Order: sequence, then C-alpha cells, then structure tokens
Amino acid sequence: MEDKEKKGEVTEEKKSKENKGCGTNITTILLVLALIVIVAMGVFIVKLNKDKSEAIKKVESVEKKNSDLNQIVSELQRKIDSISETINSNGKVDILSKEEAEKILKEKFDVLEKIYLKPDEFFNVKEGEEIKNFEETIQKYGTNNLVDDIKNNLPMCIKMEDGKYIFQPGGGERAYNGFDKFEDVRATEQTIAATLKTKQRGPKDSNDTEWRDIEDKKSEFALVKSGDNWLMDNVSVTDFE
Repeated sequence: MEDKEKKGEVTEEKKSKENKGCGTNITTILLVLALIVIVAMGVFIVKLNKDKSEAIKKVESVEKKNSDLNQIVSELQRKIDSISETINSNGKVDILSKEEAEKILKEKFDVLEKIYLKPDEFFNVKEGEEIKNFEETIQKYGTNNLVDDIKNNLPMCIKMEDGKYIFQPGGGERAYNGFDKFEDVRATEQTIAATLKTKQRGPKDSNDTEWRDIEDKKSEFALVKSGDNWLMDNVSVTDFE
C-alpha cells in the first residue's frame, strides 16, 4: 500500500512539473509575439514619420516655388506698367476704332464738300471779291497735296484772274449728288484711310439726255496725323464735278 501511495505522489508531482513547463513555454511565445508586434509597429511609425517629413518638405518646396513665381509675375507686371507709362508719356495713343475713324473721316469730308459747294462760306467771301489767303486757309484742313489738287481742279464758283482767286457764282449742272458712305476703313496711329462712295447723277449713256441716279463713284480718301489734328492728304476732288 505504501508503495502504491508513493508511486501516486511521484506521478502527481511529475504532472505538476509538466504543466508548469507548458505554461512557461506559452508565456514565452506570447512575449516573443508581443515583441515582434511592438518592433513592427515601431518600424511602421518610424516609416510613417519619415514619409510625413518628406511630404512636409515637398509642400514647403512647392510653396517656395509658388512664392518665387508670384514674385516673378509681379516684377513682369511692374515692367509692363512702366513700359505702358513710357509709351503714353511719349504721346502715343491707341489705334482708333472703326466708329471713331469714320467720324473723323466724315468731319473732314464735310469740309471738302463745303469748299466745292459753298466756297463763299468757307472762304468768307462775296461775289466778285478776291479770296485772300487761299492756300493758307486750305492748309488748316489738308496737306500740300490737297492744296495742289484743289488748285488744279478749282470749284465751279472760283476763277483765276490775273493771278488772283475770285469768287464768281455760276457754273453748270453737277454729277455729284451727295455723300453715300465709307467702306474698308483702315486706321493706324498716323493715318486713316477708306474707300469713299459718293452719289452721282447723269445720263446712263451718250444717247440719253435725261439725268437720273447712276452708280456711285468710288475713290480713296486718306488723312494723316499732324500734331493733334487730322489733315486731308489723298482725296479725289473730281468727285464734286
């Protein structure tokens, strides 16, 4: 009996030691796994911080480049503004719009029309009187080209007598029947030009004796800039015959 009891005690002690050994092994494994997880998380956190630092550096680099570009744009704009001010101070102006150019062309045409249709009003002269300052008066509105054209094609009511320009009302029937319009208007800083169309009357052919509206007459009408004024330069004075 005693031998059996002793054997039982030895078996229980052995089992107890085996259980303790198993428990120790499990704890060790868990500790190792925990260490592995901790190391992995540490590595991940370090990498995450590194990526974050690199991202911050890239953002700062982009912001610096953007700031540099803004400075370049501001400097270029300042130079452009400076150049614009210089151009304006030198008296240069923007090219005229089509409407502005047409308005100036019509104003000058009205002056030319008055020279040919109402020379007494333009030169402020009465019948039989000499027109004094003939050329000087025309030069207020045109270049020497205009003066020469008018001298070579005098209005019907102006005659040359003894080297003097005399106002003498009279003359035949005119083909000119009024202004129609300007076409193909071109404008630069120093010139304005267009195709002038004037209404005309007359017989349709050599066998026709009745005067009626016929096709418009076309000619070039050009102005040049002189100071603040626009002068007639290239015009067809024969439109008023």
